[in-house]
Amino acid sequence: MSIHNQTPCCPADIQDADLSAFDLPSSCNTRVKSPQGQTAFVDWFTATFKFELSPFDFDEFDPEFKGTSRAEKLQYIHHILFEVFGLPEIRLTPLKRTYKFYDWSIRLGEYGFIAWGGEKQNGTVLIDLNATGCAQVKDWLTVKYWGESYGATITRCDLAHDDYEGTTVSIAQGLSWLEQGLFHDGGRPPQPKLIDDLGTNKGKTLYVGARQGVKYCRIYEKGKQLKDKESPWVRLEVEFKKGKRVIPWEILTNPSFYLAGAYPCTAFLSEFQERIKTVKKMAGLAYRNLVKQAKTQFGRLFDVMMRVEAGDYCAVIDQLIRVGTPKSLQAFDDYWYPELEVAA
Repeated sequence: MSIHNQTPCCPADIQDADLSAFDLPSSCNTRVKSPQGQTAFVDWFTATFKFELSPFDFDEFDPEFKGTSRAEKLQYIHHILFEVFGLPEIRLTPLKRTYKFYDWSIRLGEYGFIAWGGEKQNGTVLIDLNATGCAQVKDWLTVKYWGESYGATITRCDLAHDDYEGTTVSIAQGLSWLEQGLFHDGGRPPQPKLIDDLGTNKGKTLYVGARQGVKYCRIYEKGKQLKDKESPWVRLEVEFKKGKRVIPWEILTNPSFYLAGAYPCTAFLSEFQERIKTVKKMAGLAYRNLVKQAKTQFGRLFDVMMRVEAGDYCAVIDQLIRVGTPKSLQAFDDYWYPELEVAA
């Protein structure tokens, strides 16, 4: 099964519309749970939609813009990012920085980018969410409703399956699938590439296909990539890109169907995938890595401080503690205490 032909919706003319026209259908104002029992999840998402913007549209603090079309444009972008996609609220500050051939961009914290501007971009806005951004999306069904309603186009969607024990998906298994021709679904056989860690336990990666193609597979040792040298955790990931065929919005709400049908070898996928479990594992590994770094860099200082303070842990902690979360852990703020099993 491959992504089938589908005619995209006609873009809605929202430039001169009243802001009330930007509301989602009542059926998706309340977040509806997406179908359960999935074997895969969305790990990267890129889409474009017609919407004319200038850098000045984001000057939300200038009183002269209140009640103007600029304020309405800003409100619509806020609506998409923070209500449709459910990202944490951040201030939108435009940068004169090109991003994927767009002239202007805004970095959405740790979650991705939006970009716009450029003669060849035909008045579109790009939304690009990385894995961390996709993990913040509370309900892909709401995103699907928005995209279909306003004629947005998915240009990239990565689907992933995690095998936490490495029993059904592994580098060795991927190489075996290659030998059996199970990545071949018609046309020219895809080209493989293996990145071997040569026994260092930093993690191996098997690539199948062309990076610029419409379908590209990666099998990699995710746990070891996150610096846990003993982890058996392996991820199978397929990157779908828009080509001559349209990527249907159903891919967001039924990722298992599209990942299982990507190649003959992926048809086996049947185990339930829980996105929150994956994020918690990533958060736990990131936390342990920071603790290890702190011990390496400051462990001797802590030892001296304990001696100076006569073994008083509270006195040492009081001198060191700062309110907040390290930048590398901020993306996991929703997953801390008590749910995060840092010792797992």
